[in-house]
Amino acid sequence: MVARATHEINFSTFPDSDGAPMAETSANAIQMVDLQFALQSLFAQQGRAHTTTVGGNQFVYYNPANGRDNISPDVYVIFDVPPPAPPKWETWIEGKFPDIVFEISSPSTQREDLSERPGGKRRVYAEQGAKEYYIYDPQGAMDPPFLGFESRHGRMEPLTPLASGGIMSPLLEAELRPMPMAETPRRPAGTWLRVIDPTSGRPVRVAEETHDAFLATEDQLTVTQQQLAVETRTRIATHELIAVLEGRLATTEEALAIETRTRIATQELLAVTQDIVTEERQTHIATQELLTVTQSLLTVTQSLLTATEGRLAVAEGRVEERLARLEDLVQAPRPDPTPGQGDQGDQTTSGAE
Repeated sequence: MVARATHEINFSTFPDSDGAPMAETSANAIQMVDLQFALQSLFAQQGRAHTTTVGGNQFVYYNPANGRDNISPDVYVIFDVPPPAPPKWETWIEGKFPDIVFEISSPSTQREDLSERPGGKRRVYAEQGAKEYYIYDPQGAMDPPFLGFESRHGRMEPLTPLASGGIMSPLLEAELRPMPMAETPRRPAGTWLRVIDPTSGRPVRVAEETHDAFLATEDQLTVTQQQLAVETRTRIATHELIAVLEGRLATTEEALAIETRTRIATQELLAVTQDIVTEERQTHIATQELLTVTQSLLTVTQSLLTATEGRLAVAEGRVEERLARLEDLVQAPRPDPTPGQGDQGDQTTSGAE
């Protein structure tokens, strides 16, 4: 706004401040802070943060000969000037007037914000070289509550609203759109001017939302860290379990190897035993066959013995019979031989024999 101090200020020194409050209402102050934060975030996303200065609520002096020729836009953007903004803006030192200016209007400032009369903001901004000018009334007393202008031929001419109710800023390369926001501990429920991210189509976060998102991220980080700790403990327990299982597996494999060797030895012993049994069976069969032959030989021998005994008995009988005859002959008396008869008798006996 054009500076109108309630107490005497020495503008010949181009002061940084007049000591007046930053905004007409708390809603205006909230909107000013939100808008500056969102614009800085937008330029960071666009890669223009290092060459674009965003400021507000400070004197902008445009006449080096008279400090009373000043204006104090609620929010401003200056391209091709690295941040941060100086305490006051002197166009002959900084080299240019802000490119985009915003006024957060209220019933007490609405007429001045829209005026094209000498000293009116719409006229001053056009004359000093601002390229775009936006007016927003968060209290809704202005109809419509959001207006946009661009500099054409030395005047601030209206920009055409979009179907969404917003206005596309050629210099920002983004839409500015009034949008409802719920009540929070920091702000009342209402409609607030938002900067729309051209990439996502969603509002660029303001400081409060960024803080809430940061807290949510911290909460999520805490949960993630807790989950990670649980996962780490689970992984350690799993490794320990794997080590135990591997030990059991090694023991099982060793036992299996012993069992395999035992089974092989048992099979080999069984094979040897089977061979021995087979040999014993064969020996038993041979023994049986030998026994059968022996029994047959015994039978034949017995028969031969029996036959031999019979023959011996017969022979003995004959011997005994002859011995008996001989004995009889020996014991029988012999007649005296007569001469001439003895020889004949002997002959007769011999012939009888």
